[in-house]
Amino acid sequence: MDIMVLRGLERIIVDMGGILFAYLGYKLYIAGVEKGRNHLTAESKFYRFVFSGIGPGLFFMAFGGLVLVTALFYWRHSKN
Repeated sequence: MDIMVLRGLERIIVDMGGILFAYLGYKLYIAGVEKGRNHLTAESKFYRFVFSGIGPGLFFMAFGGLVLVTALFYWRHSKN
């Protein structure tokens, strides 16, 4: 297969994974599942995000969003 086709398939799989995590997190949040509390920290020299005391639904939604933002960032910079 052509390398461009494989790269396109990789992009679709990563994007669908991020969307799946965000959707399942939304469903957990709507269902009211609050068992357990999680702590998520993401930081760089430009930003620092701390999600503390959140349920699993918001945790999964944040992870799905992080996957999508990271995929977009690397896609934009890999084109150069």
